Amino acid sequence: YAWRDVITVGAIDCANEANTETCREFEIMGYPTMKFFPRDSKADFKGDNLGLRAMTVDAIRNEMTNYLLKEEEKKADLLGIWPKLIPTTDVSDLKSGKAGENRNILLILEDAESKVGMEVMLDFHLPLKRLNIPMEIQRSVYNPKIDYGVVVSKRPAVLYYPAQNNNKEPKVVELKDQGRQGIYNAIKDYLWKESPKFAFQDSNAPLAIQSEDSPKTKTKSDKAAQVDNSSKSKKNLISRRYTVYLSDLEKAAVYALSHEIAQHQTIAGEALEALRKFVTVLDNHFPARKEFASVLKDLHYWVHQHEDAIRGEDLGAVVKSSLAKYGLEMNDRWVGCQGSKPQYGGYPCGLWSLWHALTVKHSVDGTGHPRDVMMAMKEYIQEYFGCRECARHFDQAIQNGDGIVENVMTHKDSVLYLWHIHNKVNFRLAGDLSEDPQYPKQTFPAKEFCSKCYIPTTGSNLWDEFDREEIYSFLVTQFSKKISKQGISNPSAKTSALKNSKSVNQVDDFAENLDLNNFKKPENGKFTVNFIFFNGADLSLYMILWLISAIMIILLYLKFVSKRWLRPKHYFYGQKVGYNPLVGKV
Repeated sequence: YAWRDVITVGAIDCANEANTETCREFEIMGYPTMKFFPRDSKADFKGDNLGLRAMTVDAIRNEMTNYLLKEEEKKADLLGIWPKLIPTTDVSDLKSGKAGENRNILLILEDAESKVGMEVMLDFHLPLKRLNIPMEIQRSVYNPKIDYGVVVSKRPAVLYYPAQNNNKEPKVVELKDQGRQGIYNAIKDYLWKESPKFAFQDSNAPLAIQSEDSPKTKTKSDKAAQVDNSSKSKKNLISRRYTVYLSDLEKAAVYALSHEIAQHQTIAGEALEALRKFVTVLDNHFPARKEFASVLKDLHYWVHQHEDAIRGEDLGAVVKSSLAKYGLEMNDRWVGCQGSKPQYGGYPCGLWSLWHALTVKHSVDGTGHPRDVMMAMKEYIQEYFGCRECARHFDQAIQNGDGIVENVMTHKDSVLYLWHIHNKVNFRLAGDLSEDPQYPKQTFPAKEFCSKCYIPTTGSNLWDEFDREEIYSFLVTQFSKKISKQGISNPSAKTSALKNSKSVNQVDDFAENLDLNNFKKPENGKFTVNFIFFNGADLSLYMILWLISAIMIILLYLKFVSKRWLRPKHYFYGQKVGYNPLVGKV
């Protein structure tokens, strides 16, 4: 917040469907995503994407200072906008008091790898400007060959060079703590101590930043909000963890298609193949009611009609139109996957339930290759799942797919392997910030809900302590036989298309024309994928060439046949000799 006059920070929730178009336009395919927009950026600039693996406060702050430093190195005219972050190399003017046009100088002396000096300079930039203090803060990388006018034994250190110093020894500002907050507090205290010299114009302006480590005063309402509510009733726990809702499964499938996948501008190559596999397993193995099964069949057909690429915008429109065609509306809220707060549960929970339901239905049906669903899941997570850190951990858990090949030999193996991986993920994330405190991550199923699932053993590796036959039966019951229909809406009568619509293997004119209409737009003319389309002239030329070829083949055939029948017969030693049109007499 203290840097707001230098960097404006904004956030957008790409999980919110209202922001899908914006996130697609700026190519935000997953989270966490951090983009920088320098001053005077053009309207079509998509931002500099910084792939931070650790999206912590310290990592973000460090990246922001690095970005400002790089911008400063490229554009010298930025020094009037933020303080000079490039280290000072010549301190002779500081010692003589000639630097800074009669301004006092505070020099932060630090090691080369330290960034704390830049952070403190940015912290003070706005207060110094508001109070009109004749003080400038600079930084320098410590060099033992340079004479700073005083012996510096510990770093970082803060040296004060007053205006017109005349090579006098600088004052050393005492630091109680050499971290960012400690340096800030020391400089702030020093400024107030010397305030009569600086003639502050606004004594009410704050000269403090809120440290991440400093405690905040808690109000009674804050304390009340922190009352431990983790002891939920057994009924709610069963509802959350031990009941699968068809409404959540449908909502997860639709969100995955219309949002996570559709927010991509162009879906091609491996991403398109992942989409094909996803819609195939949905069509084949989703435990769907009649109307939703028709939606999935339409989408399956539409996706497989595209050989080169699909626009994400088109996919989102087709999902929306297909749901409307069959009179379906998704529930606004999650049922079993509803978290105690908006940041908990929701789509990740629904997506796990969806893949469990698909593996179980696949196993019960006993059709296709046993690895079909798990390989489709692997590719979906790799290409589309928004949480890229989660995708990386999942890929490690399945050993980049080798775990699926080694452990899934039968349809039952697919069910058990996904259950095992999910328990490993829960074990890793227990106590994480993403964990809902009212529904802590636990080994599934708990003994109290399936005592037969456990066998006497010492220790736990989330595999050997279970009776896997009982686990399989438990999972089949939960994800197939006892799926609750609570929360689903009935198809609207006037838009239901099951009575008098065309076959589900046909595509609405609206969906069929989406690609043509979009590719005619001028802004969609630039793609990294080469598209091949046949217009009317191409088809006409193709038919003409086909007819000419067919006529030539017929004429050649007639020519050889006519020679055979019109040629006179020959006799050799009293025997009639036939004529082979290819080799002559035989």
